[in-house]
Amino acid sequence: MATVTGEKSGGRIKGSANKKTVEVIETLAKMKCDPITGMAKIAMGKSALDAGAMRIVKKIRAALKGEKDQLEFFELLLTSWRKSSPELQAKMFSELAQYIYPKRKAIEVTGPGGNPVPVEVIQRTIVDPKGK
Repeated sequence: MATVTGEKSGGRIKGSANKKTVEVIETLAKMKCDPITGMAKIAMGKSALDAGAMRIVKKIRAALKGEKDQLEFFELLLTSWRKSSPELQAKMFSELAQYIYPKRKAIEVTGPGGNPVPVEVIQRTIVDPKGK
């Protein structure tokens, strides 16, 4: 909150993540979900469900063994994920990546007065000292 003089006091430090962003980052870390890795796998034509993810799937199945309804729901989610198009998977990873990695902004470089940057071309000619 700013004071009467305009000085900021308290609150979040500029550039630091807010609480919800920190929660998303922590959740993705616990899930061992790296959106960039997921997008790279899709780009290379590989399944986003790698061996590590499959180990987690097996653990979840084992944990839900006695819970028929929850196990059926989990299998439905897993089937939906596998059937989803690579485009949809890439879109989901792209959305998640925004919480972890900042978007890059284009920076326009201009010369004095907003004009194009002056470029000086230096041309050198190599001359054979023997005159050949």
